[in-house]
Amino acid sequence: MNQNNPVRLFVGHCWDESDDYLRFFDYVSDIDSFFYINLSEPQKRPGAGVEAVQTELNRQMKDAEAVIIFSSAYTEDANLTQYQMDLARALGKPIIGVEPFGPQTVMKAVKDRAAEVVPWYNRAMVDAIMHHGRGDSTSRYEVIDFP
Repeated sequence: MNQNNPVRLFVGHCWDESDDYLRFFDYVSDIDSFFYINLSEPQKRPGAGVEAVQTELNRQMKDAEAVIIFSSAYTEDANLTQYQMDLARALGKPIIGVEPFGPQTVMKAVKDRAAEVVPWYNRAMVDAIMHHGRGDSTSRYEVIDFP
């Protein structure tokens, strides 16, 4: 992966840039060799009607290589998050679940649909995205420097 071939991500949202949504980008941006395009646009909430919401989410998600779903989003709006997971499955997109930030547990609905659930650890997030989104398997080892 390089700057000319970034990973296309849809990051689940409830039509706002929640703390977890913003925190996710802070975490993955810390990995120097990880390039991505964020296809999600929470600021583009469509007009009234379920069909308009579904059409807009489909537009945002259709070109994604992986879908990121926060367990906290399910708590915020279960129906909208459920629809995003169902749409990801219908479009054949792998779902990467992200554990809640804090002591809560992962929602069962997210755990059951995710290809993998990752903690708030940037390397784990990027490895899961690359593995499930691109089929790249990283053999990453931690290096410890001794003085």
